[in-house]
Amino acid sequence: MKKMAANQQLPDDPMAVEALEKAMTVLRDNITPKDKIAAARLILDFTKAKPAQKLEHTVRSAEDILDEMAAEED
Repeated sequence: MKKMAANQQLPDDPMAVEALEKAMTVLRDNITPKDKIAAARLILDFTKAKPAQKLEHTVRSAEDILDEMAAEED
């Protein structure tokens, strides 16, 4: 939390900062791995941007399809 504060990465809302501190406390406690993973996921969701998904769509027009069909017949 100190490193995040030094880098000005903490949220502006004091309640959000408190929630992050609590999640960090839960993460470091002796709890089940399932709960640790949930706390880690919560922290990452609010501190790191999710990677962008890159989708490539190829949209062909009806004319392109007809041109291909005509070329196949020749």
